[in-house]
Amino acid sequence: MRKPLFIAGTVLICFGSGWRFFTFLKHTNASAWFSSMMWAIGTLSVFAGVLGSLTVLSILLFMDNH
Repeated sequence: MRKPLFIAGTVLICFGSGWRFFTFLKHTNASAWFSSMMWAIGTLSVFAGVLGSLTVLSILLFMDNH
């Protein structure tokens, strides 16, 4: 019964933290090379958050079915 709430919370936390990190790094004033590196790291953190939430979701669905 609580599982959908847990899944939604996990997705929001992973995506939200990745997006906050991304926007924070995007707004830092630094040299072009440094800011581009930070932009790449921020993008990777967003993707990592999405992948992590998808992994948790698929594990929970797998446990539900077995």
